[in-house]
Amino acid sequence: KGFTHEVKSLDGGDWEVLIGAHRVFWGVTESRHLVNVINQVDSVEDVDGDDYLGQPMLNVALQGDWGRLDFFAMTFFRERTFNSSDSRLRGPLPIKTKKAEYEANWNEWNVDLAARYQNSFGPLDLGVSVFHGTNREPELRQRFTFSDGLHFRPYYETMTQTGIDLAYAFGDLVLKGDALSRFHQGSPFFATVFGGEYTLKNALAMDVDLGFIAEYNYDGRKKSKNPGTIFDNDAFGGIRLTFNDTSDARVLLGALVDVGDGSTYFYVEASRRVFDNWRVEVEGRLFAAGSNKDAVRAVDSDSFAQLRLLRYF
Repeated sequence: KGFTHEVKSLDGGDWEVLIGAHRVFWGVTESRHLVNVINQVDSVEDVDGDDYLGQPMLNVALQGDWGRLDFFAMTFFRERTFNSSDSRLRGPLPIKTKKAEYEANWNEWNVDLAARYQNSFGPLDLGVSVFHGTNREPELRQRFTFSDGLHFRPYYETMTQTGIDLAYAFGDLVLKGDALSRFHQGSPFFATVFGGEYTLKNALAMDVDLGFIAEYNYDGRKKSKNPGTIFDNDAFGGIRLTFNDTSDARVLLGALVDVGDGSTYFYVEASRRVFDNWRVEVEGRLFAAGSNKDAVRAVDSDSFAQLRLLRYF
C-alpha cells in the first residue's frame, strides 16, 4: 500500500503522486505479460506469472486530454520467489534465493527508473514504455559449494527495456500486441506477442460471453547469454467463458504449444463467488515436453489440479 496525493491543476490537467509499495500492470495480451516489468513475479503463489509482489516506488503521473504520462523511481528490489526443493514445480537443482547475485553495485538498493505514456485514439489503445534498472528475470547460474552442493543462484543483471502495447477494437474482435527490445551486458534481443480475441455476446442463447483467443509468441534471446524462457516460438489458443451473473463466475481454458517440438502447457482456471465473502477456485495444469531440450522438461512430471477456497474480510 502507498500514500497517494491527487491535485487538479489550473489548466484542467491532473497530476498524481504515489509513495509506497504498489502493483502496476502494463500490457494487453493473454498468454504472456511481456512488457509488464515494474513488479516482481511471485512464482510460489502460482506458476502462470499473474501474481506479483508489491514494489516500493515513487510514482508521479500527469494526465490530460493528450493522455497519461507516468514516471517511476524505485529501490529495494524484490527478488523472485521460487519453490523449495521439497515442493511441486521445482527444477532439477535447488535454488538458493538467499545467495542471489547482482550486477548493480548497490544490489537490491539500486535505483530503477521507468516511464510510460498511454492514450486512446478512437478504437486504438496505445502504451509506450521505457525501463532502466535491475532485470526482474534472473539468470540461474550453476554453483557448487561444500555446504550447499550443486545448486543454482539467481543472478540479476542491469538492463534497459523499451516496450509498446496496443489494442485495436473491430466490434467484437480485439487485436492485441505487445513488443519489447531489451539491452544489457548479455545479448540484446527483440520479443513480441500478438493475436486477438473474438467475443460472442450471449452465446448459446444464454447470458454468457464466449471468447476465442489466439496469440503467437516470439522471443529472440540467446539461451546461452540470457535468462531462459518457454515463449521463444509458441502458439497459444484459449476459450474464455464469462457468466454475467451475480456470482461473477468465469472459466478460462488455454494451451501453449511450442511450434518447433510440440511441447505443450495446458491449463484450466475457473472461479465463482459463493455467499458474500467466499470465492471458490478450481485450477488444473498439464505439462508435456516434446524434447529433452525444452524448458518444460524440468516440470514434465508436475502436472496438477487444485481446489482453493478464499475468504475475504
